[in-house]
Amino acid sequence: MKKQVKPMLLLIGASFIIFTGCKKDDHPVSSCDHPGIGYNDKMQGNATSKFNADVPLAWYKLAITLTSNTPNQDLGPVSSRNYGYMGLALYESVVPGMPAHQSIQSQLNSLPALPKVKCGEKYYYPVCANASLANMVRRLFGNTSPAQNFSIDSLENVFNTLFKAAVPTHVFDRSEDFGKTISNEIYQWSKSDGGDLAYLNPFPTTYTPPVGPGLWIPLTGQMASLPYWGNNRTFIKDIAVSTQPPPPPPYSIDPSSTYYKEELEVYNESINQDPEHTTIANYWAALTPPSVSISILSSVLTIKSSNLAVLLKHIAKLV
Repeated sequence: MKKQVKPMLLLIGASFIIFTGCKKDDHPVSSCDHPGIGYNDKMQGNATSKFNADVPLAWYKLAITLTSNTPNQDLGPVSSRNYGYMGLALYESVVPGMPAHQSIQSQLNSLPALPKVKCGEKYYYPVCANASLANMVRRLFGNTSPAQNFSIDSLENVFNTLFKAAVPTHVFDRSEDFGKTISNEIYQWSKSDGGDLAYLNPFPTTYTPPVGPGLWIPLTGQMASLPYWGNNRTFIKDIAVSTQPPPPPPYSIDPSSTYYKEELEVYNESINQDPEHTTIANYWAALTPPSVSISILSSVLTIKSSNLAVLLKHIAKLV
């Protein structure tokens, strides 16, 4: 599960959400599992790319806010996991409208087969995306406050109000059901990865840290954070083994050793901090690294006015 990056505040309201793809004359697109059977290639090619990225951008903004303000959701591994499953659910709920792309279900570690769109039926992919992300955020952020739950409900309803005015009821219902079904299946898969509900007990008292030269020594009252996380199932089988960086310099108390010199450099920086370095450190510490990644990506895509298909391609790379 790769990591992601940084934030913006969420403004919930119709005045903020300008969904350029949501117009009365935008016809939903017919999808089919088998190219060339029962759908118009030209329409299918425009299925996802004709919509802007407002839906996922708004949901990721909210997720960044929830990450920063919900107990233990700001732990790096927890937020990385959340963004990974959000990205996967989003991609799989919209990829039927991207004819040059396909589901990545078969490439993932023990993910069962996912539901398919019905051949010849019409889907409105922004509705699929909204339903999928709303469902995943509710489930992944299971310890939110009543006020935060209201924010989740409000964002979902703002988009749904726009969509219901843009597409026939039966198309809306079909699209919403597909998005929810996809996210339900992916969430069920996520529950068996070893990290489910980790935010409820990130500092388990059952863990006894190893003892020895160069190993972590907890201060009074300190507990190891997510010490069993390395045993979790990864998105891609054996990816953790095949992508390990080179080992760090071996522990040493010899002043001439690489390890000692690098640690001394960190120590000297800590007691003689350059003001500019402090400012930079505070900037990057304001959010979890995954939130920073998502925020930067969101900013770039917003500036470039990227469409939903472009965003999905980048999200798939971050999963």
